[in-house]
Amino acid sequence: MIAFRVTVNGKVLATAGIKGAHVLSAIVNSVAGKRGDGEKPRLWMHLGGLSSGQRPQWRKHLDWLGDGRKDLKVGDKILVEIVDTDRPDEPVLEKAAKPRQPARARRK
Repeated sequence: MIAFRVTVNGKVLATAGIKGAHVLSAIVNSVAGKRGDGEKPRLWMHLGGLSSGQRPQWRKHLDWLGDGRKDLKVGDKILVEIVDTDRPDEPVLEKAAKPRQPARARRK
């Protein structure tokens, strides 16, 4: 399966992969307050996804980094390597996804 192996400053944090239908993402974030307020941006990374399928029990939100994110700082070196593996790391957090609405209900 395709997976993301994420390394920060030379340390492998996780290899995230999901079997079957899924969405997988590695996102780096910078968030700051109002312009010119002098506040330093808050920096972090998220590595997670959504497993999907026809049965509701297969639909789960998954996270591979502790509380769902890894705090970062200026100068950090981040590598996201796309790998093919049969043995990704287990997610550290799993949460049931909301049930899908029928297509007819989504159009309203």
